[in-house]
Amino acid sequence: MSGRKLALSVMVMGLFVPLILGYFLQLHTIGQFFTVAGTCIIGWAITDLTATILARPRLKNRSPGDAIRDWERETPDS
Repeated sequence: MSGRKLALSVMVMGLFVPLILGYFLQLHTIGQFFTVAGTCIIGWAITDLTATILARPRLKNRSPGDAIRDWERETPDS
């Protein structure tokens, strides 16, 4: 993830979304704002991590056994 994408995502999920939700839910204290902001950032981070993990091609058209054998060949011995 690039720094620009990370900065924009944190600004949107940590500032703009909580402000909008706070306005519509009529939240008035700073503690409520930080609670909503923290929840938004954690939710965004979990979904981004999950999407990154699921986007990686693990087997690359190989069977699990072939992938393990290739991994064993690539692993340097001590």
